[in-house]
Amino acid sequence: ETVTAIRTIALARRYISPGYVMAVTAFVLLDRSRHGARHPRLMQALSAFLVATVVFTIEGRTGQLLVAAPAANTAGCGDAPRWRLPMAAGLLVALLAIAFTLGAARDRIPEMVDAAQPDPHATFTSTKIRIGLLTTALEAARHHGVAGVGFAKYVEAQEESARRLASAAGAAGGPAVESLPWLRSHNPHNEFLMQLVSGGLVSLGLFMAWLLLPLRRRDGGRAVPSLVAMTLAFAIGSLFNSLLLDFTEAHFHLALLAWLLARAPAPPSAPWSPSSPVPTEAAPR
Repeated sequence: ETVTAIRTIALARRYISPGYVMAVTAFVLLDRSRHGARHPRLMQALSAFLVATVVFTIEGRTGQLLVAAPAANTAGCGDAPRWRLPMAAGLLVALLAIAFTLGAARDRIPEMVDAAQPDPHATFTSTKIRIGLLTTALEAARHHGVAGVGFAKYVEAQEESARRLASAAGAAGGPAVESLPWLRSHNPHNEFLMQLVSGGLVSLGLFMAWLLLPLRRRDGGRAVPSLVAMTLAFAIGSLFNSLLLDFTEAHFHLALLAWLLARAPAPPSAPWSPSSPVPTEAAPR
C-alpha cells in the first residue's frame, strides 16, 4: 500500500508541473495581447487553448486554482473600478465550478471527500497523503518554527513529528507508524512550512520578501498586473508544493519573472538634490 501511494505521488508530478506552466503561460499570453502585441488574436486563442487543456484534461487541482486566480486578477484590473471585485469573484467561482463539475478535476472530488473522513484504515490516496504531510509539518513547525532545524535535518524533524502524531493516533486504532508514506519525507509539499521548519522565522521572512518584492514595480501608480499574477501563482503553488526543491515550476517562474521584470516600466529615478553625490568619471586606464 505504501509503495502504491509513493507511485501515486510520482505519477501526480506528471500533471502538476504542466498544469502550472500552462496556466501561467495562458495568463502571460493574455496579458501581452492587451498591451501592444503584434498578433493579439493569436495570443488570445493560444491562451484559451491552454486554459481549456488545463481545465478539461489535467487532473491536477493546483492547475485549476492557477487558472482561476490569475483570471480573476485580470478581471480585477479592468477599467471600471466598481466592477473589479464583483467580476473577479464571479470569474473565480465560475472557473472553479466548471473545473470541478465538467473538467478533469471532477474525478478527484470523491478522493477529497474520502480523505476528509477520519477512517484510520482508508487507502492512502494522494489527498490523504497531502493531509498527512500538512499535519506533520504543522506539528514540526510548532516545535521548531522559531529557529528552525536546518534544511539538512528536515527529514529528522518530519519523522520525529510523524512518530509523535502516530503514537497518539495508534491508541485509537490508527495505522502503524512504519506504514505512513510521509514518515521520512523530505518534502512537506508546502514551501512556507518548508522554510519555517528548516530555517525558522528568518528563512520564512526572507522567502516572503523575495516572493513579494516584484510587487514594488509600478506602472501608472499601481502594481504591474503580470507581476501580480506571477506572484499570486507562485504563492498558490507554494501552498501545495515545495517549489524551491529544484522543481520545474521554480525554474520556469524565475525565467519568466526575469523576462517580465525586464519588460516592466523602470522605476523612476530619484530627483537630484544638493546633497546627492556628484558622479565622477572613471579614471582612464
